[in-house]
Amino acid sequence: MTVRRQLFFSDDRTSAQAAMESLAQGRGWCNVAPYVDGDIPDLKISLTGLWVSSGVPTASYVTFPARGVAAVPASLGVAHSRGRLGVQRIRELVNGAPFTLRQDHRFRGVLFDVPPEAPIHQVLDVMCEMTNALSDFETTGRWRMDVFIREQP
Repeated sequence: MTVRRQLFFSDDRTSAQAAMESLAQGRGWCNVAPYVDGDIPDLKISLTGLWVSSGVPTASYVTFPARGVAAVPASLGVAHSRGRLGVQRIRELVNGAPFTLRQDHRFRGVLFDVPPEAPIHQVLDVMCEMTNALSDFETTGRWRMDVFIREQP
């Protein structure tokens, strides 16, 4: 069973970082989207791999259980409506974070591998920076986080 909770944050990201730390060792995932004025939906990728052409960019951070004794990189994806960003623009947006770019897809967004040793505050900073910078709408300086934790049997 998966338990969902939602929180909002701005400059003080302490609660958001704690929520992300609770996802360690493959316990779940979270989605972060900038808070915008108005009733604008989040961008979502459908089963066919295509998204709607308008919406708020959403970053998803997914953790995976270790394989034996080896830690597995987490995944960080950002769905946005800007098409391919290009390597230089992506470098600017991640601001030196040690993430490995796996995909810069025109319709499915950007996808990174996040090494297990990456500081959680750095992951969250990239999620916030990218969703804010890639938004087609006026942002408020706040973000919404949806956290999904897999309950252990």
